Amino acid sequence: KASRRGLMKLALQTGASLVPVYVFGGNDFYHQIGHEEISRKHKAALTIFWGQWFTPLPFPVKCSMVLGDPIPPVVMSGDVDNRGAIQKIPEPSAEQIEELLSRYMNALCRLFDQYKAQAGYPNAELEIR
Repeated sequence: KASRRGLMKLALQTGASLVPVYVFGGNDFYHQIGHEEISRKHKAALTIFWGQWFTPLPFPVKCSMVLGDPIPPVVMSGDVDNRGAIQKIPEPSAEQIEELLSRYMNALCRLFDQYKAQAGYPNAELEIR
């Protein structure tokens, strides 16, 4: 399972909000074969993919992109500067990272469930690895 904690840490360090995004049909652009374990071990995507006519041209598929509301990093008393912007947290704690990750993953799941029927996937279940 991917940790995604680096992205959460970066958001906390920079004060950037995270926007959950999901593309319904995005898995259908290409056929692919790959080995996830080897890719993770070498920290490089080792995947063979192909589209139309065994070329890099994607298959013409229907897709729908949905965007959720921005998720700001945790704002605690004293963390807001005089302009109302969220201050950066140079060294976020593990708890702050986990809390932001939890809020992001929950928002992504809600976004998926909210729009899956409209996008043509009424019985789909979100699988996050």
